[in-house]
Amino acid sequence: MSAENEAIIAARVLEHDIRNQLGNIYLAVEGIKAEFTENDNEDFISYTDIIINCCKQVENIIKRAKPI
Repeated sequence: MSAENEAIIAARVLEHDIRNQLGNIYLAVEGIKAEFTENDNEDFISYTDIIINCCKQVENIIKRAKPI
């Protein structure tokens, strides 16, 4: 196996692992947000929105950096 193929496989594994963790973070934050937004705490909602947006940004970075 060539070094290029090994790098592509490593990048795909890394992409998969990062996406799995982002999915877990996203689901956890959405669950927390749904459970605790009854108090209408604007700071809490703002913080959870920031975390969700950061997860989406990292996902977009992964999509753009995907190997050919």
